Amino acid sequence: MFSIYRSEAAVIPLRETWQGADEELRQAILRATNRINQRLHERPHKQGESRGGQTRILLEAPVGVLFEIDEDKKLVNIVRSWAYRCAADASEG
Repeated sequence: MFSIYRSEAAVIPLRETWQGADEELRQAILRATNRINQRLHERPHKQGESRGGQTRILLEAPVGVLFEIDEDKKLVNIVRSWAYRCAADASEG
C-alpha cells in the first residue's frame, strides 16, 4: 500500500476549478479524486502512462494528475492536479 502526498502548489489548479465550479462539477471532481486515490494507493506503477523516469500521468475524468513514485518510501507524490473538460462536455456547454 502506498501513501499519497500532495503539496499546496500541486493542488492549486484543481482548487481554482473547484472554487468556480457548480455542484455537478464538484461532485464529479470528488468522485474522480476518490477513484484516483484508490488506484494510486494500491498499484501506482500500473496506473496511467509513463512520462519518463518515475513520472506518470493519470486521467480520471474530469481530473488529471501528474505523479512520481518513490518505491523505497512507498510514496506517491502528486506533482500537479487539474480539472479538464471532455470533448462531449465542451460541445454541450
